[in-house]
Amino acid sequence: MTAQILEGVGFFGELGYGEMPGAPSLLDACNKRGPANKDKVVAYLRSGALFIISPGYAEDYFDGSHAGKLSFLTDGTYAWPGSLAHYVDRYDVALPAEFEQFMEANAWTVPSGIDPIGLAFRPTP
Repeated sequence: MTAQILEGVGFFGELGYGEMPGAPSLLDACNKRGPANKDKVVAYLRSGALFIISPGYAEDYFDGSHAGKLSFLTDGTYAWPGSLAHYVDRYDVALPAEFEQFMEANAWTVPSGIDPIGLAFRPTP
């Protein structure tokens, strides 16, 4: 059986993902998204299926406040850090257009019943 390879999104270098080839910059992504569908995007990101979790919490890069759990979430096609919704909500972080189009095509709903067994993660931005 071949594993489903998840596409990584939101793994910013400043958040400790700098070792990932081509990790994008959080600083470059801030204040780059418009208001369109922001609430739907944030809700989608928060409702992802748990893929990987580690004890503890992620700190906000800018002010040290709580930014989310140390986790990776998925919709079965993409994977993202548990803190990504925080950055989109608070700092208007832009996401790749193809990811937002994917969310919209799925009516802003993460599929239910995602089984992490059989999923693999490719660490790309």
